[in-house]
Amino acid sequence: MSICWGVLMDFGVSTARYFKVRGLYVISHAVFFVVVALATMPMAIIMIVRNKRSLVYNFETLDWSVQAHFILGVVLLAAVVAQHLSGLLVKVAQESTAGEKQFFKKRLTHRLIGYSVYGLTKLQLLLGWWIYQGSFGLLVGLLLGWYGLLVLLHAAL
Repeated sequence: MSICWGVLMDFGVSTARYFKVRGLYVISHAVFFVVVALATMPMAIIMIVRNKRSLVYNFETLDWSVQAHFILGVVLLAAVVAQHLSGLLVKVAQESTAGEKQFFKKRLTHRLIGYSVYGLTKLQLLLGWWIYQGSFGLLVGLLLGWYGLLVLLHAAL
């Protein structure tokens, strides 16, 4: 899931942001996020089912980071579903002749949910890294390197 939300998500966002001049940007944007969702949702459900006993009966005894990771994960699952539905509504509104005002409202909703999901998933990655006791210095270095690369791509485009 870390690769999906840490890397593929950025590619999906970039296709919508920087490749609008190309005709297939909506399809490529959608494909990236369908792959991310299809990789994430079953894994998240498996983890909930597998840890159901701890989550239901011993939730208050879990470490704060595990509690926060779980709660944020559930919120993100709901937000991802909402994001995909809003993306479908934007696509339908884009192809419709009903009016530009509805299209812009739906697109704004899709963007707001998307930006929220983006920020929350990065926080979720940090929490997961903390829980599994990864090297925080390594994570920060990887994130800074990755975002540096994205800034260079942004400047080049």
